[in-house]
Amino acid sequence: MVDQSVELLRRVPLFQGLDEDAFDRLCALLQVREFPRGAHVFREHDDGDSLFVILKGSVEVYKELAGEHFHICDLGPGDFFGELAILENKPRNASVRARTKLQCRVLEQADFYRLSREDTRIALKILGVLSRRLRDSDQKFCVELGNKNNELRLALEEVERLGAIKSNFITLVSHELFTPITIILNAAQMLQEHEVVSGNSLIQEFSRMIFSQTQRLHQQIRQIIEIGAAKSFDLHQLPRERLDICTFFLGLHEQFKPLAETRRQVLRCSLDIEADSTFLVDPVHLRSAIEALIFNAIRFTPDGGTIAVEVSTTAESLVCRVRDNGIGIRPEDRPHIFEPFWESQSIEHHSSGMVEFMSSGMGLGLTLAKRMVELHGGTIAVESKVGKGSVFTILLPKNGLGMA
Repeated sequence: MVDQSVELLRRVPLFQGLDEDAFDRLCALLQVREFPRGAHVFREHDDGDSLFVILKGSVEVYKELAGEHFHICDLGPGDFFGELAILENKPRNASVRARTKLQCRVLEQADFYRLSREDTRIALKILGVLSRRLRDSDQKFCVELGNKNNELRLALEEVERLGAIKSNFITLVSHELFTPITIILNAAQMLQEHEVVSGNSLIQEFSRMIFSQTQRLHQQIRQIIEIGAAKSFDLHQLPRERLDICTFFLGLHEQFKPLAETRRQVLRCSLDIEADSTFLVDPVHLRSAIEALIFNAIRFTPDGGTIAVEVSTTAESLVCRVRDNGIGIRPEDRPHIFEPFWESQSIEHHSSGMVEFMSSGMGLGLTLAKRMVELHGGTIAVESKVGKGSVFTILLPKNGLGMA
């Protein structure tokens, strides 16, 4: 061993504090190893049985996480690595790669154990240094973790702030648009019924188009306002009233039957429930939920298809199913269908409309339905097969609805 190497080893924290005899005995066990630039000294998960002290060159310590390269640190002359391998028989927990031509001294686990049995002072000195190094690493990790948590907290606060700005902006614009759109809608409806329009087919067609598109816009703005309003409610704040369930669902059937017929679809309503059964609900929010499901079924069922609204009760719940034989939902899309503004197809292929086949709207209908059902203490679930259709099932607990 050249004197320069010996002096470098003396400055290595791992060997400081050893007397001359112990230091010489330890140095005699250190084997020289060299690695070319770019070579791996070892890889993560390799079996480890040796500690490395760098004499010349440098290395990178890194990990591969989820296929990504994460740099941990760089080490140079006088640094050591792989120290846990002389204490335990476990795989390496990181990879080490030579950044330059590398020369190391290596202490094998077997040699360390033999030397420790011969002179426990050497083992205690080295173990003391390793213990301090682990403690320092833990403290450094805690500081870095605290810094990362603080960065994440600030990023989350910024995301929440921007989300609140976006939500407030959408709600404000929606409220500003709702009143004039409502006026236009009412005027368009009155215009359709006017004798001047009924006598002119061209004006009648234009009037129908104005009414249809204004009605669609009115519905979308109403959904945005309802979602915003629903965020401020909880289960105990709903404005409830006694509702005749049979009358309620038959009214929905009459409302949507003409829309389904424009697509030559059959809309059925099955009521397996006692006549005059009443529940204490918020009829406005419950209607919004069921309407959203029926609109969704009409849009994603081909012309000539069948849609069924099935209402029944169990001992614990009011059950409402909206069943269709439409295009179905892909398994990978199912976790996302209740997310606001989500669409299964690319936005470049977005198609608007109230009941047109595959028209998407704003992607708020199912979000609204889920929120309204949850406000009643209920749940909503979906079963679907691609090409076969979907079944949305709403369960509303009787103890939360005040069944009479």
